Order: sequence, then structure tokens, then C-alpha cells
Amino acid sequence: MTGQLLGIAAPVGLTALYLRRDEFTLELLHFGRADNPQPAARPMNQPGLTHLSFTIDDLEATIDRIRALGGEVVESTNIGPAVMVRDPDGQLLELLRER
Repeated sequence: MTGQLLGIAAPVGLTALYLRRDEFTLELLHFGRADNPQPAARPMNQPGLTHLSFTIDDLEATIDRIRALGGEVVESTNIGPAVMVRDPDGQLLELLRER
């Protein structure tokens, strides 16, 4: 049924994680299968979702942890209070230092 809902041929190979806070739920999906398309770069001015933003208590520690877990810090975007990173799947994430 999941394949039908998402328009993906079986086997889907889906793992879902739900992060909840109060009335907000963020659904994270991972498709663990060999024939997935490769990630494609999305220009920031392209319509649709280009990135997610998170406010972080300790930006430097978070950057270190991202590197340790296989993520990529986009060094050219590090402006001090904010930086862009990519998760292991290539998704662009904006990290903002909490003020």
C-alpha cells in the first residue's frame, strides 16, 4: 500500500521516523533500496522545498556531530551564526545559532 500511496514501485524499502513536539510532527523518510535515483542539486530559488532550517543551541558541536555521522558541512556558506549542511542523502539543511 505504501508504494501505491507514494507512487513508488515495490519493493519500497521505506523506514519512517516521526519527530513530534506539541502539535507539530516532522516525518523523515529513508528509502533503503539499490535502485533509488541519485540526489540532485536544487537551486535555492527553485520552486518547492529546497531546505529545512533548524535553530541550534550549540552550532559548533552540532557541526562536529554532523561530520562524525557522515553529513557534509557546506563550508562556503558558514557565515558564523548560520551554515548549510547536507545530510548523508544530500538534503540541504540550514542551521541557525540560537540567539
